[in-house]
Amino acid sequence: MVKAAVAGFSPNIGIESIFSSGEGPGAATLPGSTRVVPTDAMTSMEVLHEMYAPSWDRAMQNFLRPRINAKELLIPGVLAGRIRQARNELMEEARKRKSKSLRGAALLLEEDEELKELLDVYRNLLLQG
Repeated sequence: MVKAAVAGFSPNIGIESIFSSGEGPGAATLPGSTRVVPTDAMTSMEVLHEMYAPSWDRAMQNFLRPRINAKELLIPGVLAGRIRQARNELMEEARKRKSKSLRGAALLLEEDEELKELLDVYRNLLLQG
């Protein structure tokens, strides 16, 4: 009875009956592998769409990608000029209102501009060799 249960891998046998089967270690084997054929339901368009749809990461990247409506900002120097203008206006408003937060925003824009200038210097040095 025990040998028949081991040969068919019945879930009703316990560890004691496997060890006391008398056939020695490694006598129990797994059943032969069978080929699994996909069903007809797998070929439906919904399933194929789910399998080959863009991943969540790609959808999130597309959502977070900035959309520039003012195409003139892509012209070299225009964006830097607008940032400089915004910094000057923020500094002026900070002086008028004596606002620390506006002054902090203006200082951040100034620091960003200085970092971009430093980056340009390093890039030019690398290009010169």
